[in-house]
Amino acid sequence: MTDDEPPRFVTTTEQFSADFGTTTVESEPVLVHSLAGEGGRAVVGVYSTEIHEGECHLAVGIDETVPRKTAEPQSPDTAANDDPDAETTVARPAEKVPEPVGPPLPESVTYSELTIGERVGDGGFAEVRAATVESSPDAELAVKRLTDEGTLARATIDRFVEAAKLWAQCGDHRHVVSVVDWGKVPRPWIAMERLTGGDLRQRLRDADDGLAVDEGLWIASMLAETLADVHHLGVRHFDLRARNVLFASTTDEAWDLPKIGDWGVAKTQRSGDDPTALDPRYAAPEQFESDRELDHRTDIYQLGTVLYELLTGRVPTATGAEGESVAERSLPTPPSELRPELPSSVDEVVQAALAPAPSERYSRAIYLADALDDLVDDTP
Repeated sequence: MTDDEPPRFVTTTEQFSADFGTTTVESEPVLVHSLAGEGGRAVVGVYSTEIHEGECHLAVGIDETVPRKTAEPQSPDTAANDDPDAETTVARPAEKVPEPVGPPLPESVTYSELTIGERVGDGGFAEVRAATVESSPDAELAVKRLTDEGTLARATIDRFVEAAKLWAQCGDHRHVVSVVDWGKVPRPWIAMERLTGGDLRQRLRDADDGLAVDEGLWIASMLAETLADVHHLGVRHFDLRARNVLFASTTDEAWDLPKIGDWGVAKTQRSGDDPTALDPRYAAPEQFESDRELDHRTDIYQLGTVLYELLTGRVPTATGAEGESVAERSLPTPPSELRPELPSSVDEVVQAALAPAPSERYSRAIYLADALDDLVDDTP
């Protein structure tokens, strides 16, 4: 496995083997999931392995076996030391989610194979256009490419390609917009699946008080589980906002499937050459401090802002004077004060996600997902 390749996912209930040639690779991480189904127990482990030609030997046992709910969150005092990339993690059983409708995507594509269509989005130095490919004529694609206005700096091109590689590390996660391919010629581009269900920003425009409570909590729960999965791969978003949550159309009887797009864009554009790379309404306090290192808890804060908007129809506004430290800033108005039918338990979850200091937030996205699942279960 090269540094650019994501961990391989293997289901322990199936026979598996891999042909890695004659080279023996020691201590290569392999993430292994075993799900026992509805009401069963979820098993997950990160294993050190010795990989030989034609077979894969597990050298270390399962890290943890847990029931449907994961372990309780750690206290704020220890949360800062809780590393989501550590070799011990917890898993969630598969949720029953709607199945998206649509033809399969091509496995790869070159730019010359694409037929570029109408413009469907833009932002900063990039535009998004609909596209098709002759080898998969029914597949709906979108191509994000840097605009050719003026000369593109090599650093800008490199950051764009870095974002594409980071995005592709998410693999075929059902709640991540799938990347098909990318390249630098004739100008930097990313080919991805095109979702026709619109984005969350568009849906919230027609909902003054937010979405229906049960649907809003379910969407947030799916997004939190997605963050938990990709954080384990070492991927962070840093630009989670309503416009980056898109929807795949499903059947009339089911909610549309939320998917997160634009992975890696904010991280690779932090040089300041793109004014749209950071939306201050969704940004975590530490993103305004140039000397602060961002981590997975930045994503948790941003998901907290999306959750707040899902339930109230507005983006939270944390109070604090310019120059105040992160710890001195206060939390926004509790959602239940803006929407009385919301229970106070919603306020507690939102406040934990939106804590100004990273050490006071949920230490892992999986814990936020658990809290949201509890709210979903308690919603009539």
